[in-house]
Amino acid sequence: MRPGNKQRSRVWEHFKKNADKSTVTCLNCRTDFKFYGNTTNLKEHLKRKHPTLIAIPSASNDPDTDLQNIDSLDNLSNVQLPSTSSNVQNHSLTSAQSCIPAKRSPDYQPLSIVENVGFLEYTKKLQPLYTPPSRKLLTTKLLPGQYDIILSKLKYMLKNENDVSVTTDMWTSDSTKSYLTVTCHFIYDDYLYSPVISTKEVHGSHTEFLQVIKTCQANVEHFKHSSFATDKLQEFQKQMGLPELKVKQDVNTRWNSNLIMIEMLIKIKDPLSAAISSLRRDPNGLTAIEWDIIADCVKILKPFESMTSELSGEK
Repeated sequence: MRPGNKQRSRVWEHFKKNADKSTVTCLNCRTDFKFYGNTTNLKEHLKRKHPTLIAIPSASNDPDTDLQNIDSLDNLSNVQLPSTSSNVQNHSLTSAQSCIPAKRSPDYQPLSIVENVGFLEYTKKLQPLYTPPSRKLLTTKLLPGQYDIILSKLKYMLKNENDVSVTTDMWTSDSTKSYLTVTCHFIYDDYLYSPVISTKEVHGSHTEFLQVIKTCQANVEHFKHSSFATDKLQEFQKQMGLPELKVKQDVNTRWNSNLIMIEMLIKIKDPLSAAISSLRRDPNGLTAIEWDIIADCVKILKPFESMTSELSGEK
């Protein structure tokens, strides 16, 4: 083997690359597979279908498990890489494992660890000749480079996928900052992949909606238990030439009951506000900003209600 040449994986004893450079064929069963830079799916095929033919080396000894470098991305046709300077900050595929089925939980560390004295001593003991990259190199070159690679792989994998599920998660890192993460889930070559698509800071308190809901519930409960308040509401509805509608109480066991409650409040907004202002012992009415919040919430929740009705139907 010539110096500097990469060791060839034993997997290639059982596969051949096709002329299009994006697919390979199993020499044992003539099955075609997509190829996007590593042999993970090829090795799994051998393990499942031809387990007696080859002893697959461990990932640490197999050179083809390494991520492809940027120069080898030519095989990924029709992939346009975004500018990393504007996208790395707003979009996040957290690590190489984002496009590889997880075998164990990764040990995430902040970038500042490369400046930690204990970590530097640790790496020096492991390999005296190795110098860890600086924090600046990580943020300006290495991570953007990895981002481009994984983004390109993800685009290639999703190019022909018809079914993708999306989930979101929100958390608070400290008393002042909240974050929202969007993750997509899809099956590719019999594996479930769950790459992080984006993580962004959410400005403002994400508990604000729960506070508005409490105000809505207080108003509804007041009109539910006070016949005088209900009469006032109907009186103003008649004066405004509007249909006589009643408030709707939400139910804890039904997720869409909040939607039903705030939808009705929006329908009777004007007579309800007038009735509340005329009561001697009136509950705290919704402010203009709170009315805007529940109006926006209806727009967001309505598609989920339609989807729930569709999926729970008999046909």
